[in-house]
Amino acid sequence: MPVPPTDLSGHEVVGFDDSLKGSPGAQWLEAHGKTAHLAFRGNSISAIIRAAVVGMGIAMVPCFLAAAEPGLRRLSPGLVSTRGVWLVFHPSHAQVARVRAVVDFLAEVAREEAGLLAGTGG
Repeated sequence: MPVPPTDLSGHEVVGFDDSLKGSPGAQWLEAHGKTAHLAFRGNSISAIIRAAVVGMGIAMVPCFLAAAEPGLRRLSPGLVSTRGVWLVFHPSHAQVARVRAVVDFLAEVAREEAGLLAGTGG
């Protein structure tokens, strides 16, 4: 276990390919993983999580996705990055029943799962 979590020297890491270089995880690894050994480079968050689950190395993935994997454990008690989420639709569709139903459903799920989505709990 790297102590502190930002010192990845000597550790195997699961990295991101160029298609994901703008993701918070890739940016964090770019800043803190220069002295780590790159064991695998994935082109999807799913592939990166799978690689970490099978033991290929340390991965930087969203908390809400990693929480569903019992074989993974969190290395840092705090958040190392965040990312906003937007729900966008045309104003003229705001009161269309099927659009309103989806918007209301997603808002309720976000409220119910706020801790998990924020990386602060389940």
